[in-house]
Amino acid sequence: MKKTKLVTLLFVILFTTFSTWAQGGQALKQRIHSHNDYLQNVPFYIAYGAGCASIEADVFVRDGKLCVAHEAKDIDTKRTLRALYLDPIKKQMELNGGEAYTDGRPLQLLIDLKSEYKETLQVLLEELNDYVACFDITTNPSAVRVVITGNQPAPSDFQQYPQWMFFDGDVDAIYSSPESKRVMMVSTPFQKYTRWNGLGRMVEEDYDKVKAVIDKVHAEGRQIRFWGCPDTKTAWNTFIKMGVDYLNTDRPAELSLFLNSYNKSSYVSDGDFYKPYQPTYLTDGLDKAPKNVIMLIFDGGAGVSEMWAAATANGGLLNVLQMRNMGLLRNDPLNDYTTDSAGSGTALATGVRTRNRRIGTDEQGKKIGNITEYLSAKGKMIGIISNDNIAGATPASFYAHQPERGMSEEITDDLLTTPASLVVGASGSLFQKNDSALIYKLRHVGYKVFADVAQLNDLKEGERAICLKGDDYEHNKRLVEESFDGATRFLSSGKKGFFLMVEGAKIDTGGHTNDMHVVVDEYLSFDRMVGKALAFADKNKETLVLVLSDHETGGLNILDGNYEKGFVLGSFATHDHTGIPILLFAYGPCSSHFKGFAPHTSLPKKIEELTK
Repeated sequence: MKKTKLVTLLFVILFTTFSTWAQGGQALKQRIHSHNDYLQNVPFYIAYGAGCASIEADVFVRDGKLCVAHEAKDIDTKRTLRALYLDPIKKQMELNGGEAYTDGRPLQLLIDLKSEYKETLQVLLEELNDYVACFDITTNPSAVRVVITGNQPAPSDFQQYPQWMFFDGDVDAIYSSPESKRVMMVSTPFQKYTRWNGLGRMVEEDYDKVKAVIDKVHAEGRQIRFWGCPDTKTAWNTFIKMGVDYLNTDRPAELSLFLNSYNKSSYVSDGDFYKPYQPTYLTDGLDKAPKNVIMLIFDGGAGVSEMWAAATANGGLLNVLQMRNMGLLRNDPLNDYTTDSAGSGTALATGVRTRNRRIGTDEQGKKIGNITEYLSAKGKMIGIISNDNIAGATPASFYAHQPERGMSEEITDDLLTTPASLVVGASGSLFQKNDSALIYKLRHVGYKVFADVAQLNDLKEGERAICLKGDDYEHNKRLVEESFDGATRFLSSGKKGFFLMVEGAKIDTGGHTNDMHVVVDEYLSFDRMVGKALAFADKNKETLVLVLSDHETGGLNILDGNYEKGFVLGSFATHDHTGIPILLFAYGPCSSHFKGFAPHTSLPKKIEELTK
């Protein structure tokens, strides 16, 4: 590895570890033990940068000094305990003002004696004399703890060694009170209890054995570490749930990232599960042209993982899972494998496959007619709702025609010519002042402009309205839920029906930030609105409901969950969009036409053909 790449890697690990741990929140109690650390490409520093609480070095006496190696045949006299560990620790503690870590976290150096213990400990004590301030906790409480394992002395001989030297405990040993005070932790071979490889789940009998050992050690007031154990994400998560104190790993940087992201990658329900709406299915699948179409778009929530994470958090139940007709839509743009919201949104609104970043325009940037314009020409009222900036790519695709999604001013100017009767969304920077020129123009062309969703209930037949709320997430997180009833009541005043597109934009935000809380919370909020749409369709009997996404964001995988607790743990593969196809759910008249696999461009064409 080149030096510049190594420095960059260490900086990233250090910054990620310390900045994350400094943020607080619900911290995991587990600590990382860097097993056989000397086998890392960069001994000590990778583990230290990963925030390990315990670092292991195997030592042999060779030519009067301690050499670090796994076996005697591997000894390299240049790889000494001083060079690989004692000097780096001293340097870091000098930089930290005498502390192991700047935030006060403890650090221990687990020294595995491979040669005869009396001679090895004597050489170790001689070498440590040059580093007293770093390891003598009687004079420096923030010093690094020295813990001896391997060929260590009998417990009765512990007292012959300095009080700042500790020892690795045995599960089956019975220690006197003075001896017990010298035991820093208990290490035991995992294979003694099970041959589980860290994939799938332990057999119940083995699980009980391992849990019994953990409980026994905890009952004695000590902490436990298993060695020779599997080193996978499944294993780490299992050990966390079982209460293992030190997680033994040969991949300290990966485990650190896993632990640092654990709370952000997991979701626990507050226990307030909602019961999904139970559809009547009386009009579902009927080959009868729908009068109304409600298109509900989960921005970034196309994946089965997002759906099932939300379902798990709600006890295994969702409104979308009540919809019997399902399909899958391919969503790649012309110029890439993976779509952005503009490219996919434009395809869903116009039926034309285009380039990424296009808004209602084709590959050359020329205007394309969209579904709102087509259906408006049939006499239908049009509604567009989003909890995103109203100039955001998805809502803009249903009213605007611009070659570049970043042209916010030009995009919002297109509101002046859209046939939409109702637009609801976040205001964006162009609407910060109530007396802005654009708002004046909107009012001049007949729009009522207001910020209170409750005013939707006051709208009358023939009116046009734009509701613009603030831009902050907390202000708009329930915007789609809050506006749905008022919007459908108003749009139902049209004699020839309506088309309503509603976007829940914040699932995408959760995917980009790899935040399971946002993904699940937003999915559940949007799903509650899906329940409202299904109930409306049953009552109205002429409404087709389509639930889909534009793309998937984050590459979420589900690692674990609990339906009773509403707990789900995931792992994100990226902070960007992925190329997986779109899930499509349909309910109501003609819903059976949306089953199977098709390009996303087929959706608006099919809607136009089927609606009366």
